[in-house]
Amino acid sequence: MRRPVIPKRTSLLLGLLLVGALAACAAPGTPPGPTAGPTAGTTPAPRAPAACPSIDPAPAQAWWNTAGDALLSRLVAGGLSANPSLQRRAQALALARARAQRLREGWRRWLAQTLDWPAPRLRARALRLERARQREAEAIALDYVEVRRLRAILALRLRLQRQFRDDARVAVWRREAGLVSAVDGGLGATMVGLNAAAIDSTRTRLAAATARLALRGGMPPRRLRSALAGVTWMPRWRAPGACGAPGCAAAGARQRAALAAARARATTLRELQRHAQDTVADARTAYRLGSWGFATLYVAETSVLAVRAERVDARADIAGASIRLWTDEALARLAARATRSCRGG
Repeated sequence: MRRPVIPKRTSLLLGLLLVGALAACAAPGTPPGPTAGPTAGTTPAPRAPAACPSIDPAPAQAWWNTAGDALLSRLVAGGLSANPSLQRRAQALALARARAQRLREGWRRWLAQTLDWPAPRLRARALRLERARQREAEAIALDYVEVRRLRAILALRLRLQRQFRDDARVAVWRREAGLVSAVDGGLGATMVGLNAAAIDSTRTRLAAATARLALRGGMPPRRLRSALAGVTWMPRWRAPGACGAPGCAAAGARQRAALAAARARATTLRELQRHAQDTVADARTAYRLGSWGFATLYVAETSVLAVRAERVDARADIAGASIRLWTDEALARLAARATRSCRGG
């Protein structure tokens, strides 16, 4: 007598039911029968950990708004929404979540809840997407700081170029009057020529940095240049306060040290600039009166330019360290939140 053949679908269903029955038997629970509570000398059965909720792929913290710079906020928001890699990853995560939701519906719900699948994989993908968004926002902000730094350097050199030309003309007049030698005129022309070459180099680097920022920030270059018109100085950045989340101290230690060093450097340069400006004012007056030579004025003028340029770089370093610190601590808070949620805290 032939044995009946069981269809494949029926055998699969029977296997799943068997897995569910075994999981239900193995799951911790209360013993049958009425109980008034735990008896003396025994410990209650541990509670099952709470389910780890999915992490929203939206940015955990919009730290780029802390600078109070509307243009920076628009660039970061536009760059995050226009980034093709982030868009593809977010769409893929949304589709995976939709498939997981369908898996948890209907007769397969008990299996998904028992095995907690595929929630861990989705949470890991969401966390990686969050980190990528934070790092992309950091890169956009650093590009923005570089553009602002170059614009400040260019404005500084253009402003001092007028003074350099005036000094060179005075040197030529004094040489024609027989008061000084041709060396003064040569030094004046050298000072003007060197600064002009530096201006051209700064313009080239600024054009490249602006194009890179426009591409990364999802803004047309012409519109970005229009938005930057009149902006010639570095913004003041507010560093993050106490983080409090586990891992923040280690994550931000390096950037806090860099931030402290940049602030100390900026304070020193501010004092140096005050002395340099007093010196150059005295040198200009003395040269016009014939007391000092042009070499002294040349050194004083170039010293003021160097100190001012260093102050711009110091403020850019403060902004860069603050941006990296905001990002590192935001990621540390995100990791702490994900761990706390998955542990049922």
